[in-house]
Amino acid sequence: GFPAPANPPLLSPNRSVGGFPNPVDPVTGQHKFPVRSGQSDCAFFIKTGDCSYGPNCKFNHPPDGRPSSDREQYTDVYP
Repeated sequence: GFPAPANPPLLSPNRSVGGFPNPVDPVTGQHKFPVRSGQSDCAFFIKTGDCSYGPNCKFNHPPDGRPSSDREQYTDVYP
């Protein structure tokens, strides 16, 4: 057989995108990236957990890191 790859991919094909929590500053208690309910999610943040625009980004950065569409899909199951 073949040896396992030295650097396996970070995301498996079956893992959903997102799930990188929006970090909270321990001093201010504010999220590192803006939470903008009603705006489209920042695709880069959802994919990587980071955002190069930081607090100036015009998009939403969900606190739990899951895409808004995932949360809306399960609102009857999860609050």
